[in-house]
Amino acid sequence: MTENMGEVGGDPCCKAGRLERKYDLMQIDEELIARWRGEGAEETSVRVLTEEFNKELLRAALDRGDINYFEGEIDNTYRLLTDDDVTEGVRINVRRALKRANVDIEGAEDDFVSHQTIYNHLTGCLDVSKPQKESKDPVDTVAGEIFSLQNRTVAVADSKLERLRDQNRIAIDEFDVFVDVNVLCKHCQTQHELGRLLRNGGCTCQVEE
Repeated sequence: MTENMGEVGGDPCCKAGRLERKYDLMQIDEELIARWRGEGAEETSVRVLTEEFNKELLRAALDRGDINYFEGEIDNTYRLLTDDDVTEGVRINVRRALKRANVDIEGAEDDFVSHQTIYNHLTGCLDVSKPQKESKDPVDTVAGEIFSLQNRTVAVADSKLERLRDQNRIAIDEFDVFVDVNVLCKHCQTQHELGRLLRNGGCTCQVEE
């Protein structure tokens, strides 16, 4: 990809787009999209993506200065500059050290983006939306849970009976185990097979009222 995904007609789409061009972060959009949508990994929140965007911006600013750093120092430097628990005195010392290394740290800090900027960049400039998750019908959920228990009961009963048969404790050859769940409506005294009751939305004496 040779052009920033968030550019329209070659012009940056928003503050995030302008910063991507300014700090040469032109490939970051693909990562933002994939991580926000959870493609190939767990979905990443806009809050985390904003922090990562700002850290990449900080990394680019450090690369333009006269400073060598270890990988983990990016995270720590960003924390010292932004964390509310860090005293202003510590923050001032960090800025002074970076300035001595010819890092435009004040400019970088001014360029740090907000959560709303990244969200607007994703949904507006990049026209990205999260994949729709199918909402499961609670009736289907309950039915699945009950039928799983039925199947478990069948499996346990089948296994226990086979063991007794093989030990000559009971006389039976081939067999099948059936477990049915029936529901008795006390209003009309009608007995329903569970699956049919769920499919019908309840007892006919109530549904038809």
